[in-house]
Amino acid sequence: MINAIDIIFGAKAKKEIIKTGASKAFIELTLCDINQSTKSIFEENEIDYDSNEIIISKEVSETSSRSRVNGVLVTQDFIKLLREKLIDIHSQHQTYTYIQPKFHISLLDSFANDIHKNLLQEYKTTFKTYNETLKLYEKAKENCSQTQDKIEFLKFQIKEIEDAEITNLNEDTELEKELDILSNAQILKELTYSSYWQIYGNDGNIIDALNDIKVNITKATNYDDSLNSTQEALIDALENLKEVLDLQTSTTASACVIVSSNFDKIKPIIKEQKLRPLSLSKQTLKHSAFNTLLEKTFPTPKLPSNKLDQEQLALQRFAKDHQQTIQKLFSSPYVFDFPFSEQNTILKNANLCLKTKSNIYCSLDSELSFIQNLINAKNKLPKNSTIQKLILLTSFQPLNSTTLPKDSGLFFTFQSRNAILLPFEITSNPIQTIKQKAGINPAHTNNLMQFYQFKTVEIDIK
Repeated sequence: MINAIDIIFGAKAKKEIIKTGASKAFIELTLCDINQSTKSIFEENEIDYDSNEIIISKEVSETSSRSRVNGVLVTQDFIKLLREKLIDIHSQHQTYTYIQPKFHISLLDSFANDIHKNLLQEYKTTFKTYNETLKLYEKAKENCSQTQDKIEFLKFQIKEIEDAEITNLNEDTELEKELDILSNAQILKELTYSSYWQIYGNDGNIIDALNDIKVNITKATNYDDSLNSTQEALIDALENLKEVLDLQTSTTASACVIVSSNFDKIKPIIKEQKLRPLSLSKQTLKHSAFNTLLEKTFPTPKLPSNKLDQEQLALQRFAKDHQQTIQKLFSSPYVFDFPFSEQNTILKNANLCLKTKSNIYCSLDSELSFIQNLINAKNKLPKNSTIQKLILLTSFQPLNSTTLPKDSGLFFTFQSRNAILLPFEITSNPIQTIKQKAGINPAHTNNLMQFYQFKTVEIDIK
């Protein structure tokens, strides 16, 4: 009986209490004439309270146990607290309750309880009110502290605004516009590069180019309304240019054509003869009347017959036209803002080398773009290296003789080995030199060895 009551009130139950063949054991204890001191803990845990009867039950299985009070599932902590209020199991010379300090005040209050009952209740009520008031006070102090922090923060913000000395009331709107522009910088950059290429790099006529630019600028105004004036000016320029193209060329005595590559030299003639200079489009210049004159004044240079010489000439023109842009490219650690490689056929898959004071670093992957080869070459550079020259390479052509053409470079590949000699590295016996550079015996020959010639264009990097 004592063991069963002990288990009801939280003692550990052994598996042996489960009857053979049963899956669980069930113990139930009914207590009558309950002490009023237990009422508060029932109310705190929202369990129905009956001072006449309390039913405590415990279900024990092989893996777990569950306790209920008046049919409500409760925790073991609640059961232990209830035990302290309801029973005290002890043997001779042993007691649980009396030796616990937290019960000493209850024992003391039990003396003369009839005389001081009301006074004790009044004290408890007052003490409860005091605790509640103390909580309100602490909350008020916390709110006051938070309010003071907000005041200090607002003072700081006011000071920041005053120190900024803002005179432009529309500054926030302007900053939002600037943010919008910066947020769409990539789109604006692509549209700008496309327009630049239409003007300087495309072989199409200028009217088509300007129409393409107008479409790009119109799109760009959706992100930056400051381009509206540029759009209007472009439309006016396009209409004026169309009017010029509508003029019919004639050979009357009142008209003349002056063709010159140096406008400063012909300024005095224009001023003296009171001539009206007229800008002509590419389409107009293709007219036969101008074509003959232009050909006589500026004869078309004959292209080299050799493929490598043709590629070298194309690279030379490219380097001349865009040298400043290329130099700016190397002033930044990034090589992505380069608008020309995709439009220039010779640069779509250009091999290249970077020359420093003491070494040369190349990227020779024909399947990569110019930009990707440039990135690879820059990644090979030692830290804090200074680039002196960018060396552009033409395509590689098989070397069909043992003699290397003048001003040519040599590329060698055999199995997994390869080496390169730039034109200024060529020796009197380049075949043996390049084999030795590849780590192969210069005297060794093999039909699988391949030699290629190429041309270069050097661009100084300041």
